[in-house]
Amino acid sequence: MVRYRVEVNLRKCKRCAYCYSLDPTHFEPAPETGLFAKAFAKYVRSYFLSKSRVIGGKSDKSKSVGTFDDDKIDMARQAEGVCRGSAITITEI
Repeated sequence: MVRYRVEVNLRKCKRCAYCYSLDPTHFEPAPETGLFAKAFAKYVRSYFLSKSRVIGGKSDKSKSVGTFDDDKIDMARQAEGVCRGSAITITEI
């Protein structure tokens, strides 16, 4: 079985939500951080979308990375193709 590395560059992410709306198997909204977001989370959530992160991956301030060996990678590739910020990279490992 082929393994894939899925990476989201958080600096390029435009918070458009296309990736986790299109492919909830590999992507999910990242929890908001920062004083403003925490203080007004219940109000802000409806107006602003979250940056994306890779499900089960490791994240830091600049990226979220995970590996998968599944047959649903085509959905992640579609998300890579529609990403407004070109923040998603999928490579075969």
